[in-house]
This record gives sequence, C-alpha cells and structure tokens, in this order.
Amino acid sequence: MSIYRLHGLCDRAMCCGGGLRGLKPALFAPYPSASATVARWAGRNSCPTEKAERVSVPRGEAGRWLNCEDRTVVQYRWLPDPHAITFTDEVFGSIVDFISTRDRDLPPMR
Repeated sequence: MSIYRLHGLCDRAMCCGGGLRGLKPALFAPYPSASATVARWAGRNSCPTEKAERVSVPRGEAGRWLNCEDRTVVQYRWLPDPHAITFTDEVFGSIVDFISTRDRDLPPMR
C-alpha cells in the first residue's frame, strides 16, 4: 500500500517526535515519531533504501521512497503547522498529485 504521511511540526496533540498519549496519565502509552512511522512503512513495503530521498518543497520538509515492492511509494511531508494543517494550494496539489499518480489496476471495491 502506498502511503503519504502529512504531519505538522508544531503539533502538540500528536508530537512529530513521538511521545506519550492517553486519556489520563495512568493510561498513557508511547507512540513513535512521525519519521519512525514512515520508515516502518518503507520497511513493510520492502523499499530498496533505508533512508528516504529528500524532496525540495517550498514549505517544510519532504521525502519519499520509490521503487518499493508492488510499485508502492512511501512519501512524507512535515509542515511548520500545528495539528490543524494549513492546506495551501501547493500542499493540496501535492496530495492530489500523489493520489492521481498511483496505479489504478486494482478492481473497484464492492
């Protein structure tokens, strides 16, 4: 499965660097960083390199793994935003481009 992970670097609800999350302190559980999460997806998709190829973007940071198993792609974008990401035309366009370039050879879901 191809993955596009979008995350705000200033997100205090789900910190980009990972942390603890739960309803109350006694129930807190650790969660991984956004970088560790996309790297895990790259591993699951048998991507050919350990590190992502960095991609130049106007705002924030981006990277991707190409040529993964079954022609999948793992891509990420970190924006200098809080939990509510600002969807500029450029950010929205990158999402549409990602979705529209995925292969469509699977049968439709029923």
